[in-house]
Amino acid sequence: MHHDAPAPSGRHRDQRTLWARLRLRPAVQVGALIALWWLAARLAGWLGFAQLGGVLGLFALWLLLINGWLPLAWVQHGAHWLIRHMLLFFVPAVLVVLDHRELLGWVGVKLFTVIVLGTVCVMACTALTIEWCLRLARHRAARKRLQRHMHKAL
Repeated sequence: MHHDAPAPSGRHRDQRTLWARLRLRPAVQVGALIALWWLAARLAGWLGFAQLGGVLGLFALWLLLINGWLPLAWVQHGAHWLIRHMLLFFVPAVLVVLDHRELLGWVGVKLFTVIVLGTVCVMACTALTIEWCLRLARHRAARKRLQRHMHKAL
């Protein structure tokens, strides 16, 4: 005797659909971030600033987010996925060291020092910029609260 499996109830079907959407969300968002980077790189090349494509893309993303034209939720999961898997993007660079043994000597030490100092400088500038933006946002929010309070008092 052959029995068909019962059809999933609406709740279970909704949970599976939600699970599928949550699993696909980072992939779609990473694709959108790559598309934004690609467009910015093309624009930078067209303007004659080929090396600034990534910076232009980051600036465009920042403008979209800060002005509310792009909700953070639309890129947040993809950005978190990229950060979690960042090491995978550096594996090819590690393989280059195997082909160039001179990097394991004095040249490599100097190169490593420059890379570490450059990374520390970028991280420090990023942290200071974020701190400045947060302070500015808090200042603006406090000023708005004060203006609302003053408006109510009048």
